[in-house]
Amino acid sequence: MLELCSQQDKFSLEFCSCHVIEEQKDCSLSSDMKHLLEMLRKREIKGIIVGAVIIGLLVASFMTSLGFLYTSHYNYPGGVAFHKMHQLAAHQKDSPIRIDVDVCAAQTGVSRSRFGQLFPSWNYSKVEDLTLDQKMEFDYLIAEADMEGILGETHQVVERVAGFSGFKFETVWTFLPLPRLLFTPRVVVLKSRFIL
Repeated sequence: MLELCSQQDKFSLEFCSCHVIEEQKDCSLSSDMKHLLEMLRKREIKGIIVGAVIIGLLVASFMTSLGFLYTSHYNYPGGVAFHKMHQLAAHQKDSPIRIDVDVCAAQTGVSRSRFGQLFPSWNYSKVEDLTLDQKMEFDYLIAEADMEGILGETHQVVERVAGFSGFKFETVWTFLPLPRLLFTPRVVVLKSRFIL
């Protein structure tokens, strides 16, 4: 019985020691799991931060591209004026109209070729360095905005076209400077006072 008791004690001791060892394993396993989960959370947070930064940069790039696209529309006031002149004088499409396109308009959107010249009966001139007397002979002038005052006696302004002239930063709220686009009249469409 002593042997049996000692074997039971031995068994219970082994059982107890195994149980304690397994509890320690469980404890170390749970602390390892906690450590692993904590590391994953940190990596997850880093991943979220990196992902948010990437998405933020993509959105900022897209918004900047949209801003440049909007601004570039205003870089071609000559082309816009040329188009508007055709709209304004469309009722005279069969009349022999004489049009002068000055250097500013030609550099900002009016093609040097026949592109955009809609009506065959119209005579388009893109000759540079014309005198004021020669300019007064034209029915329509597409000229830079400064010509408005010079040819005011013989021609009237029928359209002013603004162009992009720069930007300045304005503070929005109390801390965020945002660019504000500046536009000024660049090209005018002048019509002779002597035609209907």
